[in-house]
Amino acid sequence: MTEADDLRWRLEQLYFGDQGLFRGIEATLDAACVHSALILIYTLVDISATLDLPAKKRNTSGSDFVWWCETYMKCKESLGVSGNDLWTARCGVVHALAGALDKVSAKAKAEGIVEIHYAYGNQPVIPMFILSSLAPPAPRMMLHLDFLLQVLKLAVGLFIDRIIQDEDKMHTVADRMQIVFSTVPSRREV
Repeated sequence: MTEADDLRWRLEQLYFGDQGLFRGIEATLDAACVHSALILIYTLVDISATLDLPAKKRNTSGSDFVWWCETYMKCKESLGVSGNDLWTARCGVVHALAGALDKVSAKAKAEGIVEIHYAYGNQPVIPMFILSSLAPPAPRMMLHLDFLLQVLKLAVGLFIDRIIQDEDKMHTVADRMQIVFSTVPSRREV
C-alpha cells in the first residue's frame, strides 16, 4: 500500500467512516437536532480549511474558510451564496446559535452579506424573493440542510482527491492528521 492510499483511507474514515464527521452530522439530523447539525457542518469546513493550510501556516482565519468554500464547495454556483455569506452564517451559528443578521456584526450587514435561513426534513425552502421582503428588508436565502450536506460531501471528495494529487500537500496533511486526528488509525494499524 502506498502512502497516498493510506492517507486517502484515513481521510475517508475521518469524513465518511462509520464514526466519521458526516455520520455525526447525519445522526444529529436524524434526531432533529438542527442547531447541533449546523455547528458540526460549519466546524467540518473549519477542519477542512485547517488541513488545507500551507505547510508553514498553523492557524486558520475567516479568509481560509471562505477560500475553502469557494474552491471546493463552489458555493456561488452550488448554493447561490458567497464564501463570505457562509463565513458570516458560521460565525452566527457557532458563536451565538444565530442565523439572522441582527445577531451578527453591523459590518456584515453593511457589506450586503446574505442572511441564511435553513430548512430541514420535510420543510420547504422558501423562495428568496419572499424571504427578502420580510421586515427589516435584507438579502436573505434559505438552504435545505440535506442539500447543503450533499454539496459539502461532494466538496470533501474533491478536496481529498486534490490532496492526493499534490505530493507536498499530501505530506502536510499526513503530518497534520498524525497530530490532530490521533483517533483515526492508519490503515496499516487496522
